[in-house]
Amino acid sequence: FTKQLELALLENRIDLAVHSLKDLPTEQPRNLEIGAITRRVATEDWLLIHPDAFDLSQPLFLKQGAHVGTSSLRREAQLLSSRGDLRITPIRGNVPTRVQAVREKKVDATLLAAAGLERLQLNLDGVSVEKLSERDFPPAPGQGALAIEIRSDAPMDLKMGLKKIHDENSEVETRIERKVLKGLFGGCTLPLGIRC
Repeated sequence: FTKQLELALLENRIDLAVHSLKDLPTEQPRNLEIGAITRRVATEDWLLIHPDAFDLSQPLFLKQGAHVGTSSLRREAQLLSSRGDLRITPIRGNVPTRVQAVREKKVDATLLAAAGLERLQLNLDGVSVEKLSERDFPPAPGQGALAIEIRSDAPMDLKMGLKKIHDENSEVETRIERKVLKGLFGGCTLPLGIRC
């Protein structure tokens, strides 16, 4: 959806776009810029597990050979590093769709950003939620922050208005994380976990 929103910005169909910063490439398209980065919320990942796949005796509380849905190479690498017996399946769709896939047992579990789950205030009844440590499962660069993208020639009143929601600490943290990502010639698909 990032590219579609950026196209709408460039075509003057919208004045700003709100993105999860972790989903934005490190190089801004020509004539676009980040006008604000909001205060970062939870940066960790949560593992959502169907009750039939929950096993208290196993690491991550997942039964042997559990089928975990994720489209993130970082999350896949982290899961397999922790539990080589897990079966990873690509899963697409928005956050509610992925939660529903667990409820309907299309997968035994999925791994999602806590920030998205908290912002959407989803009802997570019917699934077990395991909050994973950032030390063991470092988040994607910029995870937990929202980026407000605007045209470089946006009106000054819009730019000044965005300063009211801009968070300096979050901007510094995420700038460093994204600089590491860029230095490794990575995009949002590089399996890199980092937390500043």
